[in-house]
Amino acid sequence: MKNLFGFQLQEGQEEGVLDGMPFQSAKVSMQQEQLLEKAAEEIEDLEKKATLHPVLQFIMQIGFYIGGLCFLSFLVDVWKLSFQQALEDKWFVLIAAIILGGVSLILLLKQRKKSQEAMKTAEETMMMERAQRLDCASRQELRIPENAADMDIIWVTYQIKKGREKILENENFSIYAYCQDNSLCLADNGEVFKIPLSSIQKVVWVKKRLLLPEWNKHEPYNSKTYKPYHIRKNDAEQYIIRGYYSLRISETRGEFEVMVPEYDEKILFSLLPVQIQKEGF
Repeated sequence: MKNLFGFQLQEGQEEGVLDGMPFQSAKVSMQQEQLLEKAAEEIEDLEKKATLHPVLQFIMQIGFYIGGLCFLSFLVDVWKLSFQQALEDKWFVLIAAIILGGVSLILLLKQRKKSQEAMKTAEETMMMERAQRLDCASRQELRIPENAADMDIIWVTYQIKKGREKILENENFSIYAYCQDNSLCLADNGEVFKIPLSSIQKVVWVKKRLLLPEWNKHEPYNSKTYKPYHIRKNDAEQYIIRGYYSLRISETRGEFEVMVPEYDEKILFSLLPVQIQKEGF
């Protein structure tokens, strides 16, 4: 069984082959595709300019936590003994906390400055507005309904090594989801994939912790709406989910699945016929 949104990478290659290409039913024009690629590159460059180098981000996080632990250790001694005694015994711990905290604060302010400068650049060049106009043009070209839902799917990049599948990355990707012509349609701003509802055999709940790199929703991950799903965020700015729903697809084109994060279950089930078999719930 293949993930319909799975990319198989060959060693030494950066671009893979999408397993779900047999389900592609529509694609934007070449001109529109080139405009979308250019806009995506501009936004990617902007994001790089808006963030610190990964090494500096690591130093900022480590400095914050170790500095906090040092300060906490000093406070414990103050509580057990006295401030004067703690200062005499662990003055070096307090100094370490101040230095590490200062480094983290400086890097945090630098991060904020870079972010503000990048946003100013985006506003001056109207980059975001152009991206939105391109997205609207793509939706019109692909005839995506206005009421299409924004739903996340899990995009998987993998390699085959020694006959076994090795997952390189999981990514939650926001797509437009809607039903049309007795099919479940999943689209981005470049193409549409159409899955006949009759080919969806069942929906399986898979309890498996996954790390996802982005949060695509307007509401925060820890808001009241998403609180029931117990989503957590780690120090590496990754989002941890408890599991996902697997749409099992079986037809002449092969055996496939579409992975939908648990937090989008309401959208998913609003699109599927109620009689579809459910497993593992």
